[in-house]
Order: sequence, then structure tokens, then C-alpha cells
Amino acid sequence: MHNRLDIAFTINASHCDHTGTLSLPSVSELFMDAATLHAEKINVGMKKMMEQDLFWITSKMMVELKSRPEMMTEAELSTWPMSPERVRCDREYRITSGGEMIARGKTEWAVLNMKTQRIVPPASIFPEGILYTEEDVFPELFSRFDRDFTDAEEFGTHKIVSVDLDLGGHMNHVAYIRALFACFSSKELDSCGFTTLEAHYASQSYEGDTLHFLKKPAENGGILTAAVNDERKAAFYARLA
Repeated sequence: MHNRLDIAFTINASHCDHTGTLSLPSVSELFMDAATLHAEKINVGMKKMMEQDLFWITSKMMVELKSRPEMMTEAELSTWPMSPERVRCDREYRITSGGEMIARGKTEWAVLNMKTQRIVPPASIFPEGILYTEEDVFPELFSRFDRDFTDAEEFGTHKIVSVDLDLGGHMNHVAYIRALFACFSSKELDSCGFTTLEAHYASQSYEGDTLHFLKKPAENGGILTAAVNDERKAAFYARLA
């Protein structure tokens, strides 16, 4: 069994922002959908996992947009998990069009036993005999974020609603990204021109919770953001550049 999935698709209106081109939030959603489909194909999909009281959780994500193709551009998305480590597994992604890479990404996953609330080694979940693709399109390591937002500016809020939730009943990891981008006006997004996103997930959030988005300059450029609840407990951190 090979562990790579390749999907031909068209960049549709739903993948584009106010500029009519592919957006960072949409790329994160495309990656999620591809990972979900591929998991089903290699027998580690959501239904199979939940039969064993297991749940895939995303702990980190990195996305880079190398170019912003226009609506109706034909493209191909590829994804594959790297060889699993003791308690986590990285999955990589690439979008190409016309032979050129237009986006790349990486997510870090763990497997949670919902009954015991303990992490399960991912190597025990993947099917026996799977052939791992060691092509590494995102070799950069995840960052260590400064998590002190004591004096950071609050620049937006989001009340979690039903459409933000995933099958586990908490806020979907890509819904945080949509909520974060909604804190910026279209003029601000045009001015900032964000092409990279790194997200770290700290704790779960639920329907009815209100998230407060804070921001401060990042040491290595761009801005560092956090989403905290009313008790100032952080759920999500992200660097945009």
C-alpha cells in the first residue's frame, strides 16, 4: 500500500478571497480535505478511528503560498504522511499548477484515545506494509513561539458557532484560521500581503465560547497572534508573514 494521494482540482470561487485568487485560509482547508480523504483510503479515516475510540488531532500547521493563482486555474494537490515518530506524525502537502509549485504545507498530528485521553503511538495506527514517501517539501522546523501576550493588542473577537465545529464537537483547526483572517479588513490584508502561516493549537474551544484575538510583532518578522477565551486561556497561536 502506497501512502501518497494526488488530486486534480480546479481553483473555484470558494477557494478565493476578495482578490479573486487562492487564499491562505482556503489552502489550509484544501489540505484538511485531502488529508481526510487520504486517511480513508489507507484505512485510518474518521469512522475507522472512532470505532476504536481514537481521534486524529492537529497540533501544528505550516502553510506557504508561493504564488496566488486566479479563479478557475487547474491544479493538482498531493499529500503524504512522513514516517511516524513516537508520539506524532507529520503530513506534507503540495499544490502545483503548470508544473510549478504554488503552495506547500505541513501538519503535525497526534492520535488521541478519547476514553483514556492519552496519546497513542501513530505507528500502531497505520496499516502494516504501508510504503512511506520520504519526499520532504517542507523541511523547516516548527517555531518556538513567545507565548507572553500580556501587553498585546486585541484586534478582534469571534464567537464560536455551529459551523465552526468538527466531529469531535470542538472548534475545527481550520476554523481558527478563518476567524483569524476575519479580524483583518480587506485593505489590511492587501497591505500586509501575507504568504506564510504557522499555527499552533494549545487547547480546545467549544460552541458558545468567545475568542479574543491578540497580536504583537514577531521577532523573526511578521506578526504573532493568539486566540484566548474570556478567562484568557490560549486556544491558538499563529505567526503570519
